Amino acid sequence: AVLLGTAALVVAPWTIRNAMVEGVFIPVTSSGGYNVYAGNNAAASGWHHVPERVDISTDPNGHRFVERQLGRTLTSSEVSSFWRDKALRWIGEHPGDAFALLARKAVLFFHFSEIDQIGLSAAFIAKEYGSILALPLPSFAVLLLLALVGAGAAYRERYDVRLPALFFLAFFLSTVVFFVNCRLRIPVLPVLALFAG
Repeated sequence: AVLLGTAALVVAPWTIRNAMVEGVFIPVTSSGGYNVYAGNNAAASGWHHVPERVDISTDPNGHRFVERQLGRTLTSSEVSSFWRDKALRWIGEHPGDAFALLARKAVLFFHFSEIDQIGLSAAFIAKEYGSILALPLPSFAVLLLLALVGAGAAYRERYDVRLPALFFLAFFLSTVVFFVNCRLRIPVLPVLALFAG
């Protein structure tokens, strides 16, 4: 109850704002459909792929693009539904390609190098802003390898690793449904650090 209540308090301001602006129930964001299509289409490679001829610098989530395609004004949730339906249609018509793409995204999730999105990699941020990321921290590869060894050791010593392992698995699955980049892997780093430690 405390966990759900706290989560509701964090999300509530955005849900209220979305209801006031859009007039529909959107808990946090309406970009889900766009992100599903960005990671699941004929031209997708496993990381973020800007769909069609959308200029995300001026038209985030392709809102105006979809309105021009359909010839009418749309809410954000209608635009999201447009992209989601398009992705699901492609998956249904090309199940073999969709499965191969999903497997590729699974490999990319565990890939040792950082896959950036529009230049926002950890290396870029460290270089440009001199943040804590400029310190000689272990890479994702080192952390992952240490975490695998640590998880095995913890399991052999009969520590209960189910909850962090379940979180890691759930986050992994929820990421590869969309696309992979270094920003989307950040939430699993504390779990990897826990096992690595």
